[in-house]
Amino acid sequence: MTGRPAWIPTDSICEQARDMASRGLTVSQISDCLGISESTLYGKQDEYKEFLDAIKKGRAEGLKQGL
Repeated sequence: MTGRPAWIPTDSICEQARDMASRGLTVSQISDCLGISESTLYGKQDEYKEFLDAIKKGRAEGLKQGL
């Protein structure tokens, strides 16, 4: 039995996540847009530092813009 292929946050996905976070989307909304569960999103943040950093950077950009 095979499951879904592993979800890996590529550079493109990191950029999408950064953009969504900069616009003030919640973790739930970001995970929905990326087609993954919140638990997968949190797990991948732990596993891939660049993914975590992209979301953090996006949040900081959004705060600078006054969201």
